[in-house]
This record gives sequence, structure tokens and C-alpha cells, in this order.
Amino acid sequence: MNLRRFELELDSFREDIEEDVLTMQRILATAALNGVVLKTPVDTGRLRGAWLTTVDFETSDAPEFEGSAGAAASTAVNAGLGVIASAQVYSNIIIQNNVDYAEDIEDGASKTQAPAGMLSVTVAEIERIFR
Repeated sequence: MNLRRFELELDSFREDIEEDVLTMQRILATAALNGVVLKTPVDTGRLRGAWLTTVDFETSDAPEFEGSAGAAASTAVNAGLGVIASAQVYSNIIIQNNVDYAEDIEDGASKTQAPAGMLSVTVAEIERIFR
């Protein structure tokens, strides 16, 4: 085997791995986004509609949402899916909610709708799936 052929095979192998990594990143991010949005308790829909997805940076935005809980979920998920689809291999896909009471809800303040939170439950589900 000559050196050039070996280099080409290594490049092809690297590209295959990067494609697989990117696919897995997108699958995990999509599962996480759907999980946290759908597990977010609903009163007005504000918290559910405020999930933001970014790549390689955090934001302090906390969008105001008016509408039904279903519309809030659709808005957050559809916007997030667009961002996830644009992510490049090895990038950091960040899903966050900056509504002032989001952390309280995660910590169990919603005793009837989300007593165990949204993020921790979603992470545990994803870990079970991929083990």
C-alpha cells in the first residue's frame, strides 16, 4: 500500500466518523429538546415556549410567548430543530430556558405536573436509551 492511498483511506475513515458523530449529536439534541419541552409544565405556556436552542453560545434571552401550550411547544421545538440541523460536527448544542422561574420548576416547584423537573428526567431517559 502506498502512502497516498493510505492517506486517502484515513481521510475517508475520518469523514465517516465525523458524519456518524454529527448524526448522533443531532439525535441526542433532538431527543433532549423534545423531552424538556414536552415535560415543561403548563400554566400560561410562557415557560414551555421559552426553550431556546443555540450552537456554541449561551444566550440570556427569555422570549415572551402568548398562545396555547401546544403552540408554545411547536414554536420552541421547530425553532430548535432548525438550529440543530445547522450544527456542525463537534459543536456544542445548547438547550436552555431563561425564564426567571425555570430553575424553581426544575427543582420540583410544580408538585403535580413536573415534581421531578424537566431536565433531569429527560437526561435520565436519554441515558437509559443509549446504554
